[in-house]
Amino acid sequence: MNHSRRALAIVAPALLLVALSGCSLLSTQDAEPTTGVPACVPGHTWSTDLKDLDAQLTAYLTKHGLPTATVVSTGSQTLEWPDSDKVKLTTDYTTVVSVPNVDGTVVTKITEVHKGPASGIIYLNGPIAVPRDWDDSAFKMTATADINGTATEPLPFAVPETVLNDEVALDVTCDGKSMTMLAHGALVTIKWDRTK
Repeated sequence: MNHSRRALAIVAPALLLVALSGCSLLSTQDAEPTTGVPACVPGHTWSTDLKDLDAQLTAYLTKHGLPTATVVSTGSQTLEWPDSDKVKLTTDYTTVVSVPNVDGTVVTKITEVHKGPASGIIYLNGPIAVPRDWDDSAFKMTATADINGTATEPLPFAVPETVLNDEVALDVTCDGKSMTMLAHGALVTIKWDRTK
């Protein structure tokens, strides 16, 4: 099953505009001194903490009736955020979710391959990030499933979305060494480690 673009949440663009109508979107090019998230995030390269992602997905699946689930992600996802508003996202990682039955004789597996570049502008208003003009036309997310090695459709269970796009605003935290992004309405927080 191919998904070239999977929404993090269903939010009408008009609702987003109404929610932000009282906010002034701040560019990192503004002359005024910045503090907080706008001072912490730009000017660095960030890498997704895949182990943290795995732990969140495992906790979610356990809570929703799959206590034997294991989640393992390999690869990388990098967000280059220079001293400007234009960012580049490079994604190349695979997440494998395995769910054995009680006696381990049947293993259901979902494999998600996230691959490709994306870019756009992210405006910061304090701890709120607003992505705009997002181009993820070369990004692909492919999900397949199998039971004991035999392909099956449709997917037997849902894995929460982790795709970054410009469909919703993001709540952002930053302590200098790490950053988190939680899309409004999303179930998973993306944690990033600063690499430079």
